[in-house]
Amino acid sequence: MRTTDSQILIEMPGVCDCSFIGSWLLMVARAQSFWSEKLHDRVFRNSASTLSRHFDPFQRAALKVLSAAPFPSYPENPFLVVDFDETEVFSTAFAMMVQLGFFRSDGGSYRLEVPKSVTIHKVKRAASKVASSTTNGAMESLLHTMPHGTEAARLM
Repeated sequence: MRTTDSQILIEMPGVCDCSFIGSWLLMVARAQSFWSEKLHDRVFRNSASTLSRHFDPFQRAALKVLSAAPFPSYPENPFLVVDFDETEVFSTAFAMMVQLGFFRSDGGSYRLEVPKSVTIHKVKRAASKVASSTTNGAMESLLHTMPHGTEAARLM
């Protein structure tokens, strides 16, 4: 059953590149470490509680992307389509990861990117930006999404 009318289209790397995926995951782990460190700050923890009920949103989103990636059909279909739902951990973490540079949009889809750097200040800034967008119901405005039945559906 569909809970949203929007989707996020993610283009996976063109080849199964373990070095790239490994570098990407190491940066995700760094972002997760900073997130966990900031949770010791009561003010951050209170604002972050509106973003994720989990203590590991970056790891959850990264593993969801990689575990759902269409690795066997890469040459024919390197795309992953995910429903956007700002009440879900994935959509919230994805929005923060876009802010941190883990995904780059080309206007139609997102590509995995290894950010040049991830700092505690960048994690805090990304969380703040996404938190402020969730309070006014505008998280989707931070992302490039597509309605169901458009380009994303044709690619699948």
